[in-house]
Amino acid sequence: MAALAERLARTAGIQPPRWARAINPLAKPWYPAGTPSRRSRFVAETSPEFSARNVLLPSAVVQAFYEAFPAELEDEYLGDLVVSELAKDGVDLPAR
Repeated sequence: MAALAERLARTAGIQPPRWARAINPLAKPWYPAGTPSRRSRFVAETSPEFSARNVLLPSAVVQAFYEAFPAELEDEYLGDLVVSELAKDGVDLPAR
């Protein structure tokens, strides 16, 4: 969640929430199952926000998830959590 909040904030051109900076990275890298060559690709294609937390997920996967997530459900699920945490820091996200 912290990596996603930071990525959304960077994409929107705003400061990431304070709570996200307080989240420690995973002790061991996590990445989707795959072959060694695929894992190497995951490392190369992961955004700085996710790699800093040892979550090796290509940016294209994160973007595809975000774009596929129905905007009308966003407030009810993931978006609500991220937006509420950003609001605690006094940040308003621009509309998608």
